[in-house]
Amino acid sequence: MKPTHLPALALVLATALPPDASARPADPGVLAANPALAALAEATPGTIDLVFRKGGSTPTFAAGRFPSPAGLPEVTALAFIEAHGQAFGIEGVEWLVLDRVMDVGYGSVVRWHQAVGGIPVEFSAVTVRTDVS
Repeated sequence: MKPTHLPALALVLATALPPDASARPADPGVLAANPALAALAEATPGTIDLVFRKGGSTPTFAAGRFPSPAGLPEVTALAFIEAHGQAFGIEGVEWLVLDRVMDVGYGSVVRWHQAVGGIPVEFSAVTVRTDVS
């Protein structure tokens, strides 16, 4: 099976990043404070860029060429979240409810939300963009 890559992973807590969000490359201090993020950085060829809320230590967005298994976009994206979700504060995927899978021409965007007792939790979106390679 040919591996695919997830060029971007976005864990969105709101529709847009807040004005106090900041982007920066993964630095050793950040990686030392978040072992799950360090494991993701080690498994990722090349550089990953991270976005944090100002003063935060858990990223809300990461971009890079992340290794993942081939398959349907929602299966590939969920496998990535299961393997690396702790780097972003996600403890498990059992609360994720699939919202939609959108073909964007060069890959797909997969979006989930959290639901408790069948009721969606506001600002709980998880979005993954996959490429076609």
